[in-house]
Amino acid sequence: MKSNFYLLLLSVAVVLYSCNKETFREETSVEVNLLGIEIETSEPSDTESRAATSASILENESQELAHIPFDQHFGVTVSLARDFPNTDGRSDLVKEENTVSRAAGVTNLGPITWKMEDGIQYRLLAYDSNESKVIDTVYTVGKYGNSALKLNPETTYTFVLYSTMSKSEVPAAPNGKLSEAVFTNINGNTDFVYFRKTFKLSPGQNKLNVTLRHVFSQITTHINTADVGNISTIKARIGDHFLSPTIGLNNGTVLTYNNKAENGKVLEFVQNTPTSAANEASIICNSGATKSTLTFDELTINNITKRGVTIPNVQLAPGTRYILTLKIKTFTQDVDPGIELGDRTYAPGNLIYDRNKKTYLFSTKGEGDLWFKNYVKPRRNDLDKLPWGQNNQEARTELNGGPGDPCALVAPLNSWRLPKRVEMENIKNATEANISGHPGPDIYHPVRYIAQKYPGGDRRGMYFGTQTDPGSNFNKFLFISFDGIYNSNTTRSDLDGTGWYMLKNGNKYEYMQIGPNINTFNFYELGQNTAVSIRCVRAN
Repeated sequence: MKSNFYLLLLSVAVVLYSCNKETFREETSVEVNLLGIEIETSEPSDTESRAATSASILENESQELAHIPFDQHFGVTVSLARDFPNTDGRSDLVKEENTVSRAAGVTNLGPITWKMEDGIQYRLLAYDSNESKVIDTVYTVGKYGNSALKLNPETTYTFVLYSTMSKSEVPAAPNGKLSEAVFTNINGNTDFVYFRKTFKLSPGQNKLNVTLRHVFSQITTHINTADVGNISTIKARIGDHFLSPTIGLNNGTVLTYNNKAENGKVLEFVQNTPTSAANEASIICNSGATKSTLTFDELTINNITKRGVTIPNVQLAPGTRYILTLKIKTFTQDVDPGIELGDRTYAPGNLIYDRNKKTYLFSTKGEGDLWFKNYVKPRRNDLDKLPWGQNNQEARTELNGGPGDPCALVAPLNSWRLPKRVEMENIKNATEANISGHPGPDIYHPVRYIAQKYPGGDRRGMYFGTQTDPGSNFNKFLFISFDGIYNSNTTRSDLDGTGWYMLKNGNKYEYMQIGPNINTFNFYELGQNTAVSIRCVRAN
């Protein structure tokens, strides 16, 4: 696939003298193989480690950032994934049709790369062993250069190439020794790419394989709303974003991030059709040490508008390209009928979250997940054996999602919610002894029954509305499983002994103790790192 590489032949004429003062000319050439731009920030010293790095990147999956509910019929799921060239899987072959802007090229042994467009200018620098600059020349992709540059064979040079992906200009090289020179004139909104390689020239032909790397991160956003209606407005931005970085010439590393943009980087969208829009790759200049925040100042779909929606904890690694996808998720109008008790309707099972399908639903086996207060994803009990800092002993956004009511995320959106204290008290009050309509047989005892196992499940718990085993009618009665509790540790307490259930009391979070017998019900304030069960209630 030689035609996919841009070759720049630098002819170097060197005059050598023999002992008898006869002269002859030996030509030393450097062939610059411009392979493209690597997909992430990395510059391993050998091709093999580059390939290993690229393979590991491909294993990263899309990260779901947030759900934005619009109404009971649809919502938007926001996800972030690394952007890869359009290659055929992990093949090392370059597709012939990949000749358009940002087309893909895969080298035989090297990393996956993005091909540079014809006309883009880049600067080639060479430094000798004293760190003095001996070459400073601007070249254009797709055009051949034939300048006779005076370099010496058997001499070690450090070559630096860089570009801002512009077809009209390339920044001047900073003054000083290579190890001391810094860029102070790079715009944080430009796509600054960089390459450095040190090697010794041999007499004859020398090949310099060049794979540049992005210094800043990039993000491209896609949205398609054809399933629900037209896009009227989409205004978004992301920050932190810095406008004036200081970059070391010696390694292309940002030394300081300066001049922070007050409102972050605006994502400019182009609406291709009434139901689809995308933004050209936007450059984000920040260190990645702190997580970014994505803000939708205004998003209008199907004449429904959401304003000021913020999505925190967006991790952007410098030098990496990302795709941000807004996926419309539609719901049916059917709502699970739930179970009526007293004057309230309760979900038919405890709340669970399917991490593979990224959906919220109700358990059909009695037991469910355990949840921290004001987090939309459940506790990761599967991480309990990991050391502190890696497990989920305490609530963490990266594991448990952002703030909100997870009940509201059961499809259709906003059909369910966390129960209030009065609604949890109703479970007890509606099944007391001597109540009106008591089904018996013993009206002097509560209408409750403790079962050793719920059909299809393994958890002990309590039925409400019956004093005997309901048998085949089990799904007609409210069953509260004794799922236990995690109290800021990795040991689950009260499993099969007591149920602990989250509720809202005004603006405060509390939890209700149910069990271990038919008469025990208590309320407590819910701690930040205590994980308990959730039984949602109908929202209307």
